[in-house]
Amino acid sequence: MSVHVQYVVEFPNDDRPTQLPPERRAVLAESCAEYDIGQGGVTFEEVRPEDVQALGTFEVGSEVFIESPNVSDCLDDTDDDRATRTRIWWRAVVVEQVG
Repeated sequence: MSVHVQYVVEFPNDDRPTQLPPERRAVLAESCAEYDIGQGGVTFEEVRPEDVQALGTFEVGSEVFIESPNVSDCLDDTDDDRATRTRIWWRAVVVEQVG
């Protein structure tokens, strides 16, 4: 199974859906949207751990924040703890569940 999502800001000139594994960590956008002030993402510090679910559990049409697969997508990589806490979760819409 895979989940196809459309990122909102990360790749604004590329409107092709991105295929991700269903186990990728995500949260409903409404649970932390107050922290997204137009940049298209939030950090792990702004995500409530109890809201984190596997991407494959969200229905088509759900707006979510998805943990970046790129570990260098963080605001502060001074040490591993800061890199984890400031890792970017990108805003996207689930457009298809395959498989």
